[in-house]
Amino acid sequence: MAEADNAEPRRGLLSRLGRRTTSPPEAATSTPAAAPAEDEGWVQHEPGDGSGFEGWLYHYADGAIVSEDGTVYERLGAGPLTEAPAQPDPEPEPEPEPEPTTIPRFVEYSRSDLPNYALGAVLVVAAVAAVITLFLVTPDPSAGGFVLVACLAVIAAAAGWGLANWSPTVVSVRDGILEVARGNDVDEFDLRDPQTRVELGAQPGARSWQTTVANPGGKKVTVGARHVKAQHFTEIVEHHRNRLKVDGRGDQGDGA
Repeated sequence: MAEADNAEPRRGLLSRLGRRTTSPPEAATSTPAAAPAEDEGWVQHEPGDGSGFEGWLYHYADGAIVSEDGTVYERLGAGPLTEAPAQPDPEPEPEPEPEPTTIPRFVEYSRSDLPNYALGAVLVVAAVAAVITLFLVTPDPSAGGFVLVACLAVIAAAAGWGLANWSPTVVSVRDGILEVARGNDVDEFDLRDPQTRVELGAQPGARSWQTTVANPGGKKVTVGARHVKAQHFTEIVEHHRNRLKVDGRGDQGDGA
């Protein structure tokens, strides 16, 4: 009976262990999250520790070792510390090249044709009015009527004269050759010739701006702001004058 009594406790203990083994608690199976690596921090090195360095070094968690003055060291295996090779500086980004200014081979500056249209309109209106007035006055002649016809005729004649003599200055540049035309009179100046003298105005935006050009023969012409677009014309003249310096012939113009 005693053996039977002792056997019962053993079965109870074994059954409890079996139950614990077959169904472990859920907490026993969970794995704790790995903690992030921390820097070792400042470590004092002695001559005898095999590092070959004496002093304080900061050890980072990723293995980098830095001295107080910012020098970076590396250690291969159990060997001494060696200064890490300097990282090459990143190449600077190339600066964008300025867009080249497009200089046209030919450009022409001419004044508006509006004055021509205005004179033509005045001529037509005055002439037609004079003829109609003459037909109206003829059946019943009067001094006032003939005076009006005469005035209209004078206005038509003046408009016709102005239209016939209207010859605005036309300035053009073709492949470095400056042409200034006034009616049938045309003057040419080679802006690429070092013997051509050019005096560019200082303020292209001013109404008083003007440029004087003289050829080797002494012929001189003045181009004003009313003849050209001053800023654009200045860029074109400077372009052709600077070609003299590139060719090594020298520039004898003043301010160009």
